[in-house]
Amino acid sequence: MKKTIALYILTITSSYLFSNVDSAIINRKYNYINYTEIGISNQTTNFNNPDINYSFQTVNGILINQKTSIGIGIGKDMFFSYNLIPLFLDLRWNLGNKKHGFFLNLSTGYLISNNNSLIKYSSFVNPQIGYRIPLIKSTELIFSLGLQYRYIAFKSYEDCATGEKLFDNKYYYPFKMGFKF
Repeated sequence: MKKTIALYILTITSSYLFSNVDSAIINRKYNYINYTEIGISNQTTNFNNPDINYSFQTVNGILINQKTSIGIGIGKDMFFSYNLIPLFLDLRWNLGNKKHGFFLNLSTGYLISNNNSLIKYSSFVNPQIGYRIPLIKSTELIFSLGLQYRYIAFKSYEDCATGEKLFDNKYYYPFKMGFKF
């Protein structure tokens, strides 16, 4: 729990520090961007008893050109009763030349579990399509919907009191809402 709190403080502090630097200098020299999103998703394997997951993530990166960005993301993800920390690579492509419009997003990486979790490790791939709405200057409101595939490796049977499989594949439909700065 202490590690999770420390990670949140570090994430919020770094976002605050970067936002207070003269953005005109950063955007001109480095084309810095930040996406901050919250999300909700459900598991598709059991529709009678859906597994609702909540997530928060922040992505920091650069604009390669007006349509393409690349960044590294970190966040918090709830999986059943486990708190997982996603660490991932994020690619985004704006469709069209307008300030508002659709975009494609591809995120892939690992979900890191805390020490008392039954999950040894988990990797994921998350393609999405979304829509962006300009607000002020370079700030945009973003919505996205996608499909997330997770490959989950559980600890050994001796450590797994629930008797679950050692490996599992999960599919989710995440809906995310957030801001681009």
